[in-house]
Amino acid sequence: MQRITIFGGGATGHVLAAELGLRGFDVCLCEEPQFQASLADAEQHMAIRISGPAIHGTGRLGLVTTDLAAAMDWSDRVIVCTISNRDESVARALAPHLKPGHCILLSAGNFGSFLYRRVFDQLGIQDVVVGETCGNLYPARIVGEASTVVGGIRSPKPAAAWPNADTDRLLDAFQSFYPLTKAPNILFCALDVGNMMSHICPVILNAGAIEKAGGHYWLFRQGITPAVLTVEDALWAEKKRVMDALGYPTSPSLSGFFAPLLDDNDHSMDWFKNLEGPNSLWGRHITEDTPTLDCLLLSVAQAMGVETPLFQSFVCIASAMHKTDYYAQGRTLENLGLGHLKGQALIDYFA
Repeated sequence: MQRITIFGGGATGHVLAAELGLRGFDVCLCEEPQFQASLADAEQHMAIRISGPAIHGTGRLGLVTTDLAAAMDWSDRVIVCTISNRDESVARALAPHLKPGHCILLSAGNFGSFLYRRVFDQLGIQDVVVGETCGNLYPARIVGEASTVVGGIRSPKPAAAWPNADTDRLLDAFQSFYPLTKAPNILFCALDVGNMMSHICPVILNAGAIEKAGGHYWLFRQGITPAVLTVEDALWAEKKRVMDALGYPTSPSLSGFFAPLLDDNDHSMDWFKNLEGPNSLWGRHITEDTPTLDCLLLSVAQAMGVETPLFQSFVCIASAMHKTDYYAQGRTLENLGLGHLKGQALIDYFA
């Protein structure tokens, strides 16, 4: 029985632990000690229920722990599912317990593997592979005691490592757990994701409805309208100009994916439609994705000489709404020490 460690007590961590356990893997679910409460139900039951399209059952767990040394000893394959805002602190927490040969996959990466590698290099940790997926492995929610749902089926995800030369090792390490395809690099993985558009846009355009919902809001059931999809297309067009400048392929606009949500008689996406949240304007749809995804795109656009006025407007509105300068604190090239890279130099750096 192959072992794997899942780090993260949120919805994605619970779903991956359940799904992998259901498929017969020996799973360790772990978190940092200060987040022990997030593991309480899983630890009590040593199992997690999972439901979704083409999946239903209970995945058994081999270990649930906040002992990071034990969790890293459990397996040399680790999938990290924490919010991107925690990337640097989690990398430092894991670092003392890593051994040569450890392979770490971030889901979703949001350029986090760049930060992990920087921490590991600073601490002199060698022969550890770190990379990320292009978007989350599953859209996921916790819906009850040790109970989860997913909003989509498992499908191959693009992934890359940093440095790029480690990508083949990363894909080989996780091929028996999840199908991964080779992405151009981690910058592509961070930019070619739907969340940078599908979260900030409908959340801000539905801000009043979310605030008045009384703590229960279903963005993909209530917040997707023809006007929202029109704006999504305009955001996608800006992103595509950035990707074209970089020479990267671009996934299609999400408006086609979301179109069935407009038809109440179309039940093909009910699992996705019924994923609850955000239940406030302070959810991760803004507080995670705006500083890590949208601000990264803005900085890359500037480096490539591409105008992105609509993205800039949404980031400015989110910053005003939260009284927070997201760009100043965000995951930008400048804040990552890469602000000197412009045009072809940026392309060459991640080649």
